Amino acid sequence: MLAVLLCTTFGARASQAQARVDWQRGILVASAAAPADLRAPSTELARVKAERVALKRCREKLRKAAAALPTASGKSVAVALGKPLADLDLGFITLVTDQGSDGSVVVRMGLPIDGLRARVFGPDAPLAEVVASAPVFVDARKTKLVPSVGLVVEAGGTQYRGATLFFTEETVARADARVGKGATLVAAKKIKSGVLTIDQAHAEERFAERPLLVVLYSEAR
Repeated sequence: MLAVLLCTTFGARASQAQARVDWQRGILVASAAAPADLRAPSTELARVKAERVALKRCREKLRKAAAALPTASGKSVAVALGKPLADLDLGFITLVTDQGSDGSVVVRMGLPIDGLRARVFGPDAPLAEVVASAPVFVDARKTKLVPSVGLVVEAGGTQYRGATLFFTEETVARADARVGKGATLVAAKKIKSGVLTIDQAHAEERFAERPLLVVLYSEAR
């Protein structure tokens, strides 16, 4: 779901830092480089090999970071899955490819976090029809919530686990096109064992539409 929403502009020059998680965009991002093979007969051939190596290195970074992400249950993604991520197709996205004149290559790639939710907790049931559902916008800043994969929201005895974005500032969240300035903010009552309880009218109907969850949290807690 979120892969379609991740059209974000990244810098043209990728850094060599380790993978980082962007909970606001719902994506893990990493960069990797590979030098040109000086023994290659041409720059073009050197670039082909360098890009293949850079992509492999970047995917390895993202898998390692993904394995360590916390899930709503408190376990890491790797522990919750019960198997390594090394051989899984996780839906990597190539964001930037920066090619040097000598045949070297730097790539920046992303891994949608919602894809990990589907891996750990199972895929979503298909909708009978596609609906343009407004996001469920939750203020959990008074709770001890921290971002995680697979957060469950509960209202009126109905539980829902869906694609989720986490923000620390309301103004930033409302400025996001996926949320909108007119989104209704709902207060969270509590969080326990990965379940965030809220007041939401007609929760069963709302959750049946599989809306995007947008959660405000406090980093100070």
